[in-house]
Amino acid sequence: MLRFRQFVLLVSAALAGYISYNALNSPGDVLAEFDILALTADARNEIRAQYGGFFLVVALTLLASLFNLLKARTGLFIILITAGGVLTGRLLSLYFEGIEVWDSYSQTVQAFFLIDGLLVLFALIGLLGSRRSA
Repeated sequence: MLRFRQFVLLVSAALAGYISYNALNSPGDVLAEFDILALTADARNEIRAQYGGFFLVVALTLLASLFNLLKARTGLFIILITAGGVLTGRLLSLYFEGIEVWDSYSQTVQAFFLIDGLLVLFALIGLLGSRRSA
């Protein structure tokens, strides 16, 4: 189970780092990915804050868990809270918009549903496994 938890932490840290890097370095590209055309200073700041800074801290926390500076359970809870919160927002958006909007979502957004769901599942498996082995 330890290797599984380490794998989940590593993959999640890499994903959070990737999101952070792109948001900090190219906020306009992130906005364009979602058809948001307002490339104002406010918009770039919000992308850098919400995606860049937040996911940078998430990635660093996950790496700290991976290298035993924090407990692995801490990192898994961070994944559960982060991915779970984002997945909840995605599902609520789908509910409010109606299921028929699914086909209008880009492949990127559709893939995010799967990625977020898998991260939640893997974090739960890691947490439940670490609970049994503790």
